[in-house]
Amino acid sequence: MTYKAKYLSPMVHSFDLKETVEFMINCLNFSSYRNDESYVILYNEQLTLHIKKAWNDQYRSEIYLEVDNTDLLWNEIKDKLDGIETRPPSDREYSMREFHLVIPATNTLLFVGSEIA
Repeated sequence: MTYKAKYLSPMVHSFDLKETVEFMINCLNFSSYRNDESYVILYNEQLTLHIKKAWNDQYRSEIYLEVDNTDLLWNEIKDKLDGIETRPPSDREYSMREFHLVIPATNTLLFVGSEIA
């Protein structure tokens, strides 16, 4: 493969974003990179943690893989995704270009994205 993986970030659902974020910042020394009403990105050195507002009890796992070039990776793998639930690359309102896929034999949604230059 010719893409470069930059980060792999877990995405955690929280029933109380404020409480979760305060714990991560005050107890585990994370800092806030993005913080809004329903989505927070925290970091500590090279580690990132995405925290989403939980709307109900039923969630699948989610992972965010940040890469250097979303379209390059999509073009390399798209022909290998037959039968896999996907969403092709699109520009998101939070300045990332992403595609999504469900990892086979799991209930895990993989977000793959790169910053929009």
